[in-house]
Amino acid sequence: MGLKTPTGRVLYRGLWKTVLALLLAYGALQLGARSNFFRARVEAELSRVTGMPVRVGRIRATESLNLRIRDVISVSEEAGFEARVIRVRWRLFRPRGEPILESVRVDGLALTFAPDAEGVIQPAFLGSYARTAFEWAGVQTPEPGPSADSAKTAKKPVWAAGAGKAPQILLRGMSVRFVDTQGNLQGSMRGMDVSWTSMALPEG
Repeated sequence: MGLKTPTGRVLYRGLWKTVLALLLAYGALQLGARSNFFRARVEAELSRVTGMPVRVGRIRATESLNLRIRDVISVSEEAGFEARVIRVRWRLFRPRGEPILESVRVDGLALTFAPDAEGVIQPAFLGSYARTAFEWAGVQTPEPGPSADSAKTAKKPVWAAGAGKAPQILLRGMSVRFVDTQGNLQGSMRGMDVSWTSMALPEG
């Protein structure tokens, strides 16, 4: 069956329209990732996860539609953080039951802690912030419980609907600073790399 036959011409036109529609959709996604509307949605989601107002410099999508978020910053009275680049990778083609989120990698993360209302430098919010961020990414954090049976009935991660590998969180080149009420440096740690992942087994 050649292109000169009526059926061949119909198939050719249908294939060409499908390819054109896919190219237009791909271009729309690339442009949409750069829009102010999408950036505002990302800022709102990051603010919800961290519990602090977050501002984003710019967002770009890679050729495989993974996200690259640059110049993320958030400042509150008692703490603040900034990240040079956040890379979010998706599994567009994945086995059934695997989460769509593959990994979250943060490069150049800097955390700053200041004294609280009582003048004590104590990052008390860090524990709840870490749990919220891990739950958002679908990485299950260990929770104290009375028995192993209760752990089996615990709520599954957001992105891991079934058994399988959970997303990985990578923190590269992380630094932590402790300052006093005048902003003077009291202590710091630099050059830390953190990798966190978990596995959801069939037994729970």
